[in-house]
Order: sequence, then structure tokens, then C-alpha cells
Amino acid sequence: MSDIEKEIDSLLNIQFEPSNKGPLSLRHREVARRLVCGQKPPMVKQDMDISDVQLNNLMKNPIFQNEIKRLQMLREEDVRDLNKSIAEIAPVALTVRENLMYKAGSEKLRADIAGDFLDRAGYSPKRKMELDVTDTGEMAKGLIGLMGLIRAKVEEHEKPQPE
Repeated sequence: MSDIEKEIDSLLNIQFEPSNKGPLSLRHREVARRLVCGQKPPMVKQDMDISDVQLNNLMKNPIFQNEIKRLQMLREEDVRDLNKSIAEIAPVALTVRENLMYKAGSEKLRADIAGDFLDRAGYSPKRKMELDVTDTGEMAKGLIGLMGLIRAKVEEHEKPQPE
């Protein structure tokens, strides 16, 4: 039995405290499921027709907290299983695409698949860039004009002020 399975078993065998009055209702389990799936609390309250106080009390309940943990662990296990499945299927998918690249009836399909392989291998096509270069003579005239204005302002400030 894996560590995750042991943890799930321990969460399933919850000892109920007198203040918690037994297991969660189906409605409370649905609230937990929605929260674990990523639905925001305001939407959960609206969809499940519960108040702020009810949701806050539920969130403080140790049985509800354990249900959240249990569902999160199950979700994480599902993600690991999915990643494992994708890793197992990837070589087969690569072989299918490679066969298509060689044997597809459509020239465009073969070219697209070959381009995709090249792109993923780091051989993407060169991209053209257009630069709009302003005439440097005109730019120089503008800079000279600006320098003249700056010089005039500096000289104006350097003049002795009449008293």
C-alpha cells in the first residue's frame, strides 16, 4: 500500500467527535468537491445556496477539513496517473506523426508536420523584421536645432539680472 493510499485510508476512518455529529451530508461533500475543483467560495455559496456563516462554519469543521484533504490527495493522484499515461503514449504519438510525415497523401500535411518537427527541434524559420529608419540628415538638423534652443536658455539664465 502506497503512502497516499495509507493517508486516504486514515482520512476515511475518521473518529467522530461528539460536537461534529457524524459524517458529512452529500450536500457538504459537494461543497468540498467544488472547492477542491477550484470553484471560488462566492460561486459555491451562490450555486449551493448557502450563507457566509454556513460556509465559514463548514470550513472550520475538522470532518470537512479532512474531506478536503482526501479529495485533494485523490486529485493529485489522478494528475500523476494522467501524466504517466501521457508519458506512455507520447512515443506512440511521435511514431504516428513521423509516419504521417512520410506517407500522408497531402503534400501540405507532410510539410506542416515536418515544419512542426523542425520548429520543436529549434530550427524555426527566420522571421523578417522591417525597421523604419528616419533620414539621418533630418535627424541631425533636429538635434542641432534642439542644441541651439538649449544653449539660448542657458545663456539667458547666465546673464546678470538687473537690480
